[in-house]
Amino acid sequence: MDEALNQAVTVPLGERMKWDARVTITVARTDSPMDPPANVWVWDFDTARFNTTDLRDEVESIAIDLRAPYSITARSGRTSWGADSGEIVAVILFLSGQITQAIIDQKVSDLFVRLRQRRAERQADAYRPLERSEAIARARWAVGRRYADLVPDLAIDGESLQVIKERHELDTDTWVITFRGNGAWAFDVALRLREGLVVIDRIDAKHRD
Repeated sequence: MDEALNQAVTVPLGERMKWDARVTITVARTDSPMDPPANVWVWDFDTARFNTTDLRDEVESIAIDLRAPYSITARSGRTSWGADSGEIVAVILFLSGQITQAIIDQKVSDLFVRLRQRRAERQADAYRPLERSEAIARARWAVGRRYADLVPDLAIDGESLQVIKERHELDTDTWVITFRGNGAWAFDVALRLREGLVVIDRIDAKHRD
């Protein structure tokens, strides 16, 4: 039994731990566990697999430092579909209670700085601007996907979101897109390119009275 298993493992574990993993970190703030998130911070990035072993602890440290009620979920898996092959890791942290957006902003920023410092060196792709059409399409997708994961009971159809405002910050090539959703919800999405990948910096949900 052990011999057959060893024959199937053609690449040593130590070597496989150096391979890239696709990581998604989501931090969401809500006033009450029963309410949809008021703010969502998202970071998608690639890093060596060995950098993900204590990722949940790193994210959870935000809630511990803030002494806030929270729930955290960590999922991992693997795809084997040609160019998309690789490890997939997702960590979702829900924070609730009387915590200001500014405080969480700082904590999330500090976390992302720490994780960037630990990332394996990667060659940045050639610069390309983030076009308006791509920004809107990716922002729509992000709202639909994130809120489907975070709040299954809140049906958000990304394709039905209407753009009601947009802003392009040229110095950072950041787009801020505001959508009107079904019912009384509106969403602000900030996104930009980093190392050739579209990064969703933050999603803010607003209930329109």
